[in-house]
Amino acid sequence: MTERKDKDGFAFQQKRGPGGGRRVPLGLLIGILIAGSLATGGYVLLRAGSNDAGGVTPSGEPPATGGAQPTGQGGDQSTGQGEAEVTVPGLVGMTQEEATSMLSAAGLRPKVQAVANPSRIGLVLSQMPAPDTLVAPGSVVLIAVGVKTKNVVVPDLVGMTQDEAVQALAGVGLTLGTVFHTSDQAPAGQVLDQNPAAGKAPLVNNEVNLVVSTGPARVDVPNVVCLTVSVARQILDARGLKMSVQGKKPAPQGRSCQDSDRIVVQKPVEGSSLTTGGSVRVWTGKP
Repeated sequence: MTERKDKDGFAFQQKRGPGGGRRVPLGLLIGILIAGSLATGGYVLLRAGSNDAGGVTPSGEPPATGGAQPTGQGGDQSTGQGEAEVTVPGLVGMTQEEATSMLSAAGLRPKVQAVANPSRIGLVLSQMPAPDTLVAPGSVVLIAVGVKTKNVVVPDLVGMTQDEAVQALAGVGLTLGTVFHTSDQAPAGQVLDQNPAAGKAPLVNNEVNLVVSTGPARVDVPNVVCLTVSVARQILDARGLKMSVQGKKPAPQGRSCQDSDRIVVQKPVEGSSLTTGGSVRVWTGKP
């Protein structure tokens, strides 16, 4: 490799080889290096400017455009917290009006329950929840308020239908309270019991509660064919049914049990329905 000058005076290097010589001007090489340095410096300046403008985070990742704030760094921190709980005030001894006003002011809902107490009429006797209990806003607070009782004559309603009982109560200024239903041998709709009982009774809300029959319960008849009379009677008794032995008769054709002490026929048959206390008639074999 030799250094030579061209016709304009620029120096260049020449390498000779099998393919001949190739000339590269030295000034051109220097110019290329300077241009490359300038380009690299410009890119670095542009990159730094982008960081200052918020386009790229220091880590090289795009900046967040929303989403959750870090805990304690702003944003809605009430999520999952709910509204602040309310302290239940002490109400016992207040008048009903004072207690309900205080509860409403605290963001709570009063519910009044009348309790017979002629000596403390209109005053709060008890409350639930207890004072200083923390509850959610809008919670119900039950207050028991003393009221004067009055003695009224409650009519005897047992044996009437429910409709007749309602009319009898209305005739003396009373109303029907809670009605409980139960199965019974009495016809459906008949009053079996009442509370308070007939006669003079102190009432707070003028209501009388009733127990009303839904009629006799129905029972499925079990199969007692080929059983002895004593065993069959035990099974029927357990179902609330009775058994009536009608006598003897030949067993139906194909029936395996023929003994005189075993049942060969029953009426009604298995799967039928009888009211509680109903009777199943049976016949034993070999007349």
